[in-house]
Amino acid sequence: MTFALDHVVIAVDSLKAAAERYRADGYTVIPGGKHANRATANALICFADGSYLELLALTGDPPLPGKIDFSRMLAAGHGLAGFALRVNGLDAVAAALRSRDVLVGDVFAGERRRPDGVRVAWKLALIDYAFAPFLIEDVTPHQLRVPDDPAITTHANGKRGIESVIVGARNLNVTAKRYMRLLGTAPDTLMRFRLENADIALEWRKDQAEEERLLDVTFYRTLEGGE
Repeated sequence: MTFALDHVVIAVDSLKAAAERYRADGYTVIPGGKHANRATANALICFADGSYLELLALTGDPPLPGKIDFSRMLAAGHGLAGFALRVNGLDAVAAALRSRDVLVGDVFAGERRRPDGVRVAWKLALIDYAFAPFLIEDVTPHQLRVPDDPAITTHANGKRGIESVIVGARNLNVTAKRYMRLLGTAPDTLMRFRLENADIALEWRKDQAEEERLLDVTFYRTLEGGE
């Protein structure tokens, strides 16, 4: 069982304003579309390894019943709101994780309609009833959901992928054990868990109210002279 970082969710108040801010910071931002339950829509900052940043905002429409509702990630206001781990064979992965006492929810269908009318679909499952992290598997081809055109995955600021997702922990041992059960591996001496394309890095935060909180991301970037 292997895991790749799929995307990191950033809750924003306005997709238009957020896209303008990120473009001003040197990112290429594309519209994503409206989710199936109609309550949320997104814009994407894509990287060549298939990972991306998702800017997520409310549409103002009430959520349709029977569809996964991503508006829960906007309840705490703007900022980092969750991240997804991509797997193959989600149903089997979920069953295997449950067998080692990971609280994995039901597998849900998700979809959105791109601005060009193309439907993209995936499956997902929550961990511990929450989105940090959650599991995802593509139903339609991955490049339909996350375009791989170099004109989209190249960014003027030189950033070329997500190196680490940084998670703050009030109790490092408790949080490390949670990720050990989930990922089936131990962290290194710097409390980093290695995924296929990125790290999950745990950092001690004595004064935070929650046991665990998503703090930040760091990026791969092209070195001087190229790589």
